Amino acid sequence: IYLLSMQNEKLLDGTILLAANIEMSMLYAWLSKSKAVSFEAHEGITSMLRGNTIDPSRLQITYFFDDKMWSKTMKNEIHEGKTYLEHIQDYVADEFENTPFLLVENNDQAHSPLQNMATCTRIPVISKGINDYQHINALVNLAALNREPKFVSMLGNLGIDQRTIHESTGYEVLYQNLMRTSLRNPDSKEIVNLITPSR
Repeated sequence: IYLLSMQNEKLLDGTILLAANIEMSMLYAWLSKSKAVSFEAHEGITSMLRGNTIDPSRLQITYFFDDKMWSKTMKNEIHEGKTYLEHIQDYVADEFENTPFLLVENNDQAHSPLQNMATCTRIPVISKGINDYQHINALVNLAALNREPKFVSMLGNLGIDQRTIHESTGYEVLYQNLMRTSLRNPDSKEIVNLITPSR
């Protein structure tokens, strides 16, 4: 779809896009720049959806960096005798010692100490369709989801800025990860705790 839309947006005329939070996607950002594209809800489909039943007050977010983008390089930087990643892992170990949580990490963290915790369940970064953890009320997302520089450069040449690239990439994955927790259950009233490195 990306390739088709970048070649000729009119090829998508009449296309139906089915996606959660499409407005936060890179595709939406790209197509929104074109005067040839407009978006409208498909009433026949949206009328059959259960709708957004998530109460935002159910989500509690803890983050550590307000102005730094989490990356594989940054997580290995030393601060007060430990890497940033080790500091966050220590915090998580204390916070969730007795609380079940889902863990999302990059593949190079296959031997993370957090995985040794009895309360930890690791899920893949791309976790769409996993519905077995709706009883869990905590997510720790430590994955660094930065695109390769050549990809960022290519998208930049097409008019998509780096902030949009970073936010759309992270938002899509984080949303899907969060929806593995009890947030997916419309009957749940539990607070879901999210720990993520960067705001």
